[in-house]
Amino acid sequence: MKINVDLRSLGYQPWSGVGYYTAALVKQLKSLPGVKWSFFDNRFSLNHQVDELIGSGAELFRYRIPNKFFTPLERFFNWPKFESLVNNPDLIWFPNLTFVNKKAANGKTKRIVTIHDCSFLIQPQWYPWKERLWHVLLAKKLTNYFDYFVAVSEHTKQEMIKLFNVPAEKIRVIYPGIEEKFFQTASNETLTQVKTKYLLPEKYFLFLGDVMKRKNVKLIIESLAKLKEKNQLGEYQIVIAGHIKDRSLINYVEKLGASSKVKFLGYVADEDRPALYQAAQAFIFPSLHEGFGFPVLEAAASKCPVICSQTTSLPELMGDNAIYVDPQNLESLTKTLTDFIQNPNKSDHLLIPAYERAREFTWSKTAQELYNYFKDIYENRC
Repeated sequence: MKINVDLRSLGYQPWSGVGYYTAALVKQLKSLPGVKWSFFDNRFSLNHQVDELIGSGAELFRYRIPNKFFTPLERFFNWPKFESLVNNPDLIWFPNLTFVNKKAANGKTKRIVTIHDCSFLIQPQWYPWKERLWHVLLAKKLTNYFDYFVAVSEHTKQEMIKLFNVPAEKIRVIYPGIEEKFFQTASNETLTQVKTKYLLPEKYFLFLGDVMKRKNVKLIIESLAKLKEKNQLGEYQIVIAGHIKDRSLINYVEKLGASSKVKFLGYVADEDRPALYQAAQAFIFPSLHEGFGFPVLEAAASKCPVICSQTTSLPELMGDNAIYVDPQNLESLTKTLTDFIQNPNKSDHLLIPAYERAREFTWSKTAQELYNYFKDIYENRC
């Protein structure tokens, strides 16, 4: 069985969630038996991380065609044929939705793509116009471009059936994994170093993720400002870690007079994330839409109480092991935070079940299930 993996999602630095997903699975998949793996990479500058990831013995089809030419040629002129670029393998796996030419009507190579999120069609106003256009073009008539689909949650699968008209039998739900480092207890020395590095307050609620509209960080800020106004916040602050895509929030914090209680960290080093969770009093994630939701499981693995939305995929991941809020309701989050501040140990009974739930999501399990799916497709069992 010959399988090619598209590595273009690793071309953006720092890696997004999709980049981590791709890298984590390639590490696991390449050691599984009975497969001749090859990889596709296209960027003008060399990416040494790709070379380290796949190893010296792997077959790499590396091209240096600027994507501003490569993408429209594939999509609008149906050239070059992707299969021909990677020597016509049995299967091609695209770890993320991307531009590719139409599949051949009688082509032998089967294409599989992972769909991480459908929010770009459900709430396009959350995205800049360029991203909206890009997503609309990407999502048009998916079955003309791909044969089989991986959904990262049951919620995402149902959205795909509804929005893309993909037959249910062509979709398999395969949950991503959580890195082992989140399950390891940080030493007191590490916690102190991270607190010093980022000038963290003694007591803080944490948000970690891209700061963008659908993550609903504005609701957290409004809730804290309300508690501050009522003198109910005490020593607590909110620490917001992640790439700031919606910079209007910084001005909004100043407008609400909450600057002393809100700390923006920006991008946080990957190795510091476990300690950030472990030093926090609770993790707040009132996202309006999640295809999966890595941060809630990372927090659960770190034995940090999780306060999150009761919508989309998050209840599917956390079950009864989180404190849920209505992400559209300011009072819902404010009341929850008030209760937490007054009774910080009230949710302790959730920590071990949440940790055990997070333990169910491993990259080795994800890779094995993905490998089984590839094998079923190759042997015409689905």
